[in-house]
Amino acid sequence: MSRKLVYSLLASLVLVALVLGGCSTPAPTDAPTVEATEEPEAPVVTEEPEAPAETEEPEAPVETEEPEAPSVAGPLWTPELKQAFAAAIDREVLVDRVFEGRNTPAYHMVPEGYPFATEPFLDKYGTRDLDMAIELLTDLGYTADAPFAFDLWYPPEHYGTTTADVMQVVKE
Repeated sequence: MSRKLVYSLLASLVLVALVLGGCSTPAPTDAPTVEATEEPEAPVVTEEPEAPAETEEPEAPVETEEPEAPSVAGPLWTPELKQAFAAAIDREVLVDRVFEGRNTPAYHMVPEGYPFATEPFLDKYGTRDLDMAIELLTDLGYTADAPFAFDLWYPPEHYGTTTADVMQVVKE
């Protein structure tokens, strides 16, 4: 037999052994067994006598003088907050300052030239509509004294070395 044929057969046997080893069920182990215990007795609830009704009126809550911004519940923003952010972003400035005019501003996730590529953000918000963003945030209860604030998290170099520069322009 030729040397090449021997190596091929040996490689095939190793591959078959690996596949069979991965497909087989593991051997049972001598794991300790847990014995069943009796259910605990239900706790005894005793009724307390009813307290006499209070005749005094509760005190009114003290109002703070600082206006409080509406809280953003959970990790997801409301559609209005997303719309305000989309309207406030100046994509042309991002392309000019970060990419030195070598790119095209993105108004959709599907790049221009691909099937179904449209620019819905451009149609809805224009190039930048700061007045719309302010109006949306005002409708949500944010003011100059209680502005909308959020933490801007990003991976510094995961999407390239320009990510930090893009985030700096967004922050400004």
